[in-house]
Amino acid sequence: MEQIKLLCADVDGTLLNSQHTINLYDKELIQRAWNEKHIYFAIVSGRFRSGVTYLAKELEIPCIYSCFNGNYLEWQGSVINDISLDLNKVKQVIPIIERAGLVPVVFDRDSYYFSSHNEWYDLQVKVLHTEGSIGPWQTFYDVWENKNHSVYKILARHKDAKKVIELEENLKKINIPGITVFRSSPNNLEVVPVGTSKATTLFHLAKHLSININQIMSFGDYMNDYEMIKECPHGVAMGNALQEVKDVAWYVTKTNDACGIGYALDKFVFAK
Repeated sequence: MEQIKLLCADVDGTLLNSQHTINLYDKELIQRAWNEKHIYFAIVSGRFRSGVTYLAKELEIPCIYSCFNGNYLEWQGSVINDISLDLNKVKQVIPIIERAGLVPVVFDRDSYYFSSHNEWYDLQVKVLHTEGSIGPWQTFYDVWENKNHSVYKILARHKDAKKVIELEENLKKINIPGITVFRSSPNNLEVVPVGTSKATTLFHLAKHLSININQIMSFGDYMNDYEMIKECPHGVAMGNALQEVKDVAWYVTKTNDACGIGYALDKFVFAK
């Protein structure tokens, strides 16, 4: 295999274990990849920027940020890709989500918005380590319009996975132009600009860093990682990944709780 020059890793279920922390062994191998071989590390997530910057601090190496499943891409302060949602689509989709009984969350680059305080808000604070904003949607709409403020994603959440699937099917049936919907976990449905895929991160970064796509290794576990794993010649599925993701992977590593990233790096990047 060609020398790897870029690592692209999903966050939840991949870089983070089931306790929402980074395994020490994974951290050590990622640090070694940068410090010893100058291999770039990209955090490729559906999260907003503030939801990944604290992870870069924990890793203690320079990290590329790929947020909103590839729609916002940043390296050392330079924005490489920036695609936001049409606000009119946001206004159209949120009532559909609420009528279906799910809780909508809207994300801009560094914050998130709820219409009321609820358990999903508390969970968001716990996972993302930052507070969001709570208020009427119309108030947020007015502010975003007046300031020409970009929003990137709507997340629809429910404890019942069947409700999430039903909403996904309904939105696909309605077929609102300009948006794409997909599940990023059993309890989350994402509404994003059409064409959104983590695979775009591979191609944007290959061009920006002047490397070959064969020199990229990617890691993921869920359907929002599917295209990235499929399109990457060295796409690695976590041991805890969905079978659909494993089926298109170049290699299946150990689970996120068993240091799957570190195991693959030791096996392929640091192999004697």
